[in-house]
Amino acid sequence: MPYEHISNFSVIPDKIKKEFYANSGNKFPKELIEKSTNELAMFQQIMEDQGVKVLRPEINLEKDFGPVKTPDFECENQFYAAMPRDILITIGNTIVEAPMAWRSRFFEYRYFRQIVKELFKQGGNWIAAPKAQMGDESYN
Repeated sequence: MPYEHISNFSVIPDKIKKEFYANSGNKFPKELIEKSTNELAMFQQIMEDQGVKVLRPEINLEKDFGPVKTPDFECENQFYAAMPRDILITIGNTIVEAPMAWRSRFFEYRYFRQIVKELFKQGGNWIAAPKAQMGDESYN
């Protein structure tokens, strides 16, 4: 669950802020992970049945998403890698990688990097926007 920080105040709906912040740093409930995993598998099957090639990152839920430490900031945990649409968009054969605004999502690009590199090797273009330092002075 995300930790309370100024960077996420405006994007977490008020009706769930209290629950999110009360569970800050804790894992999502097992039941929610299981339901999400099943829904994603069903969606993947639907897409593949329509001829879409589905690429998914390899993620170890037990090992990944620990604390984050850079020279500019630290945070208790990484949030997730459940929303590639937040970080990647494909336009034609160009992949555009966006930086994240939350410290807990700073390294999220890493979960998709192998997929992006493979597509790049196959002739795709890859543009990555610069990542912010995210020190305390970055937030108002």
